Amino acid sequence: MKWFWLACIVFCVALFALAFAQEDSAVAVYMAGQEPNGALGAHKIVGGELVKAISRSGKYSAINRTDEILKVIAKEHGYQRSGAVSDNQIKTLGQQLGVQYLCIAEISNVKGGSFYLDVRLVDVVTAKTINSATATSALKNNSEMIAVAQQVAWELVGGGTGVAATSVTTFTDSRDGKTYKKVVIGRQTWMAENLNYNSKGSRCYGEGGITCVGLDLDDEPIDITLSNAEVQANCAKYGRLYNWTAAKKNCPPGWHLPGYAEWRELVNYVGDSAGTKLKSTSDWFVDEGVIIGTDNYGFSALPDGEGNSYGRFVFAGEYGNWWSATENNASNAWRLGMNPIFSEATNMSELNKRDLLSVRCIQDK
Repeated sequence: MKWFWLACIVFCVALFALAFAQEDSAVAVYMAGQEPNGALGAHKIVGGELVKAISRSGKYSAINRTDEILKVIAKEHGYQRSGAVSDNQIKTLGQQLGVQYLCIAEISNVKGGSFYLDVRLVDVVTAKTINSATATSALKNNSEMIAVAQQVAWELVGGGTGVAATSVTTFTDSRDGKTYKKVVIGRQTWMAENLNYNSKGSRCYGEGGITCVGLDLDDEPIDITLSNAEVQANCAKYGRLYNWTAAKKNCPPGWHLPGYAEWRELVNYVGDSAGTKLKSTSDWFVDEGVIIGTDNYGFSALPDGEGNSYGRFVFAGEYGNWWSATENNASNAWRLGMNPIFSEATNMSELNKRDLLSVRCIQDK
């Protein structure tokens, strides 16, 4: 009997410890202030999405949607939903709600018909802000409200398991009837495959030139000429490669070549190991030390290689490169690169504008 009661005590202590650990990571989301004119419903939608996105971060074991509870507490304590919550009020709210953190979000009007979203993650014990995030958006529909909430939540709590990508859909390029996949990631809508529009200044990988397929024992390049069937297969798989001038002009109507800042927004939204999370799960070079892509967001980046103005093609299957619309100088422009060894996608270096790279278009807002 003594052992039975001892086991019960140990079990209860374990349960208490588990509950305490979960409580310490709990967050209460509070949409402070009055809902601004022109963004009706924003509190409910943005608040709800903040809850979902924070809980998906993998860093918090419990999330409490406490907008209604906070209204009652605010009334009991005699202060208004102004967004100006004092340190003592924060500590009191934490005690009454049994949470470790408050996520305090406020939406305000700014010039030009846009809205400013300011979000703070506050430790209720110290009343200190441990992180914050902001965004400006038109909040013109539910989709935009959801996207901006996901973005600031991700900046607030950092990368983890990732905010799940919305389902991949399709659209048709009216110029040639080709159908492309597209996917929403944060506040952006991206093509989920490379552009394959035949235009001046573009080629399929291996078209009209020589292709390097490796190095010999003396580290000299092994060059071959691809058959027409192989060239067309590369176009079907990777899309076409474009010089920078052609890349800027050939996205479908309603789409454009992303600038440096738009690429950075994508990478920052995805967070740590962005390269791994954006790569496709297949077709990349596989060897010891190579990091396999997980394609968390449906972006499906492929190792499409590159070409130069002299008709030499290299790195298909190993490296991926995509043009940015932002030029560095008269000769060079920025591009995003991924490789099989590193998990990041931060290689925003410049290349000669005459080189041939892939294009991922982003939808106009």
